[in-house]
Amino acid sequence: MRALNAFWSSFDARFEPRAVEWFYRLLGGALLLLVSHEFLNAQWAVHAGRLCPRRLLALTPLYPPALLLAEWALTILCGAALLTGRFRAPAVRLGAVLLFVSLTQRFMNQKAMLLCVLACAAIAPPDPAEPEFAARPRPALALVLWHTALVYAFSAYSKTSPDF
Repeated sequence: MRALNAFWSSFDARFEPRAVEWFYRLLGGALLLLVSHEFLNAQWAVHAGRLCPRRLLALTPLYPPALLLAEWALTILCGAALLTGRFRAPAVRLGAVLLFVSLTQRFMNQKAMLLCVLACAAIAPPDPAEPEFAARPRPALALVLWHTALVYAFSAYSKTSPDF
């Protein structure tokens, strides 16, 4: 029972504004790196039909390269907004929507992880500039913290498996 109480009380966690600033910067950098990764790994050729002309993921058709370019441009804008500290709440929400749509086109584990972080942050995007920021609990950020810890704990556990 004590462990359960400790778990629930962690959602009353307070965060320092400086730590949240760094969270936003790292999140923006991750979005920029994601676009760079997709660009360098020939995603354009996939959407143009030069690589993998057949659809590998069912349900949704691949959209044309022009929409891929628009997706990348909007993702870069979201990343830049998070890095510079401007329009953070809309950037977090738009980034979550963009990654959701992007996952219907090209699935990657890192993209799914980033979507989960953005979705949690989009619940209540924290504004580190607000007065008395550190005095209020931030359950959405605590959810990001727990999610990330669980993903990495299970990843480390699976890597210790002889079948890895």
